[in-house]
Amino acid sequence: MSSELRQDLVSGDWIIVSTNRKDRPRQFAKIFKKRKVSAKSGCPFEDPQKNGNPEPIFVYPKGAGKNDWKIQILGNKYPALSRPVNTCAPVFKNGPYTTTEALGYQDLAITRDHHKNFSDLPLIEATQVLKGFQERYNMILKDSCISYISIFQNWGP
Repeated sequence: MSSELRQDLVSGDWIIVSTNRKDRPRQFAKIFKKRKVSAKSGCPFEDPQKNGNPEPIFVYPKGAGKNDWKIQILGNKYPALSRPVNTCAPVFKNGPYTTTEALGYQDLAITRDHHKNFSDLPLIEATQVLKGFQERYNMILKDSCISYISIFQNWGP
C-alpha cells in the first residue's frame, strides 16, 4: 500500500496513513534513557554526504562551500509522503473515507550544530536556520499541488 491522506470521519482533519515508514530504525522502541550525544566520528549528520546521506536538495546559505553551510535540507530516507510527479492527486471515496494519494515533501533539515535543540541556538544561528526554512518553504510553494506546509523539529533519538 502506498501512503494515503485520509479524511477523519468525525473531525474532518486529514491524516497520513503510511506503511512506508515501518522500516525506520527503532520505530517502536521504548526509549527512557537520557539522550546521549554521539561521537562525531559515528554521527551520520556530522558530514552528511560522507556518511551516506544523499546530496542536499537545498543548502543555506546558497553557494556555501562543503564546510560553510549552516543548514542542509535532504530528502527523508523513510518518508510518509511521495514526491509529486507533474500531477496533482485526485480525491476519491474509498468506502466511508475520502482519500487521496499522500503526495508532498518530507524533508530532513540538518543544522551545522545538530546536537543543540533549536531553542538553544545562538540568535544568529537560529536566524540562519529560519531563513533557510523560509527559502525552502518558498521553493515548495511553487508546486501548485501542495496546499499545506508544516515545518517542525523532531529532536533526539
